[in-house]
Amino acid sequence: MLYGTSAAAVGAVISLLIPPTYVVRAELALNSPTQVALGASLLGLAQQFGLGASGGAGTGDFLLALFTSEDVLESVVQTSFPRSAYVDFFRTDCAAAADQCDPIHIWEIDGKNKRDTLERAARKLSHAVSVDLNPRSGIIGLSVEARTPKLALALAQRLIQLADSANLEFQREQAQNQFRFMQERVEATRMALQAAEDTLAAFDIANRSVQSSPMLLRLRARLERKVTITESFYVQLTTGLNQVYVAAANNVSTVGIVQSPSCRVEKIGRSEHSLPSSPSC
Repeated sequence: MLYGTSAAAVGAVISLLIPPTYVVRAELALNSPTQVALGASLLGLAQQFGLGASGGAGTGDFLLALFTSEDVLESVVQTSFPRSAYVDFFRTDCAAAADQCDPIHIWEIDGKNKRDTLERAARKLSHAVSVDLNPRSGIIGLSVEARTPKLALALAQRLIQLADSANLEFQREQAQNQFRFMQERVEATRMALQAAEDTLAAFDIANRSVQSSPMLLRLRARLERKVTITESFYVQLTTGLNQVYVAAANNVSTVGIVQSPSCRVEKIGRSEHSLPSSPSC
């Protein structure tokens, strides 16, 4: 009985000493990738040349990886957040009179050198970030833990902003590669169409009595069919080129917010207490 009472007392003391951790949860949906603008046949053609790879920019898996990528995490920890995000911290390396401070100094990260410090801060953030992808709905779940609700919210919002920006840039780069490829195909097909039309015209000039010869009729039918097929392919490519041009110039956000970042859970020690969306968050 005494042992149980002592353990409970120790547990209560520890729970008071361990600072609460606030978790911000957001749900995101990926806006239509740039490849959707391409027709299936055009995308298949681009993929043959390695320009429309599935799993690349504009996919859920790619965006998922961006949230925990080294570049994004390092950018987040170098971002200065308002004083209200860390004012409740007992101790930080932030200047007392500063209006804002970055997580490196908020968390008092001190490495062997500047690079080591940055890597340690990014690693600490990676441990506070959790992302998952629902394969059926395509919804991406993002959770970020922090000592204060406002810092958790600020980190989550910055993560979304940077991941969205990086994803958009990769999509634009991919679309630009596709555009250059399509330009080359359009020009090559235009020249092939012109050559096919010239060949048919030369045949008609050289064979004015084609109607009286079954063999000449078959030859002309083949030449005409080649013109028709090449022309159809040229029109298809030209349409695709216009669509890829629009995708390459896209500057619209690639991420749609299904559930805005909000504080949902406060963890104290090993216990969890559900909270409504906190006004202070």
